[in-house]
Amino acid sequence: MELPSIAVVCATYNGEEKLFGLTEALKLNLENSIVNSEIIFIIDGSTDGSVAHLQNFANLYSDKIIKIIENSSNLGISESRNIGIAASHSEIIAFLDDDCRPNPNWLNSLAEQWCRTSKETIGIGGFVIPNEKKSFNQEFCAMVMPLRPMPLSFRKLNIIQRIKKYYATLTKSTECAEYLVGANMSFRRGALFEVGLFSSSMRFGGDDSDICKMLRNRYGNNCLRILPNLEMRHEFSRSFKDSLRRSFRYGLGAGKNFCYNKGGFSFNPGPVLILGLFLLFLNATTTLSDSTHKIFFVSFLFILLEIFFYTLLVNRKNEVQSDSSLQRIKFGLAFLTCEAANTLGFFSGLRFMFSNSRKFL
Repeated sequence: MELPSIAVVCATYNGEEKLFGLTEALKLNLENSIVNSEIIFIIDGSTDGSVAHLQNFANLYSDKIIKIIENSSNLGISESRNIGIAASHSEIIAFLDDDCRPNPNWLNSLAEQWCRTSKETIGIGGFVIPNEKKSFNQEFCAMVMPLRPMPLSFRKLNIIQRIKKYYATLTKSTECAEYLVGANMSFRRGALFEVGLFSSSMRFGGDDSDICKMLRNRYGNNCLRILPNLEMRHEFSRSFKDSLRRSFRYGLGAGKNFCYNKGGFSFNPGPVLILGLFLLFLNATTTLSDSTHKIFFVSFLFILLEIFFYTLLVNRKNEVQSDSSLQRIKFGLAFLTCEAANTLGFFSGLRFMFSNSRKFL
């Protein structure tokens, strides 16, 4: 079995602290590797000590192909990835983030998986799991898996089926993918050039789903595969603010994609459901009562009850299952807050629709 050559591309911006963990994980991969590989780092206008750290790492493995490319300014994740692809010479391009922590045998496993795939397969990827679960946010990320590929079968469901599956227990199954996750995806190099590489306009997230859409349009819906055994450990922040920031950024990217006709209208059902029921209740309460204080009190109580029951509804039984009712409520409330941040990000991204319109005036 002849293993394909693999180029690992990692773009980073002021990620010196994160890179310490990544390079330690890559050391084990390089020492165990039986794959013809190259590792390409793109320093995207960083002002920290990333370059010096990566140069020290490269000096340890002078017999390996390790390239460090410095952008003169911050060009964004998509353009940086394109630069890394252009600098590579391998058959397969695998992408990592600077906060990824690949398993010691990840590179060999990835090459073996590519050997087993059919020629019709253009991209493969897997799930992203927390490297640690020492804080509430890390346990929360283990429960909701915010970085996960989207199965193609999800597109065939109607709105009711989608909402039902949205709240169901998360499972890791081998399926064709609608899109793969940027922190754990790999593609045939030639196919990336065939579709024109990543869109340089994607600076707010969503470049992974965008490139996957272009590949499916070019090679068919069955060209991308989800492989559950290709897990990638990820250094999720201990702070819940990181989950809120990620949710908003992904929503912002989805909103921009929608403006450029690269994605559909996106919303999270939680905030919409709670707001819709609250408005109906408020309208009924206003009709039945003339007392402003009573309307305010009853409506306030109703929305608290809505949120409480919703937090119990969304408690997915995945890798985290707490016997504590308080912990379950906290997870559910965190889930709802992230939904709201994502929805807010999406509507914020719609502003690009008006900027596009001005171009044609």
